[in-house]
Amino acid sequence: MKPLDKNYPTLQFKNKIHSKSGIEFQSFFENIMEKAFPDFQKIKPCGNKD
Repeated sequence: MKPLDKNYPTLQFKNKIHSKSGIEFQSFFENIMEKAFPDFQKIKPCGNKD
């Protein structure tokens, strides 16, 4: 396997992360965490507190 082939999934993941807005990223992250840790608890975002 070529080095480029090994790095391709990592590049796809990084691109997917950087292309998401705040709420999209949170949902994406929660989905990953729920698969990795079944007892993961989602937390409702509060936004900026000024």
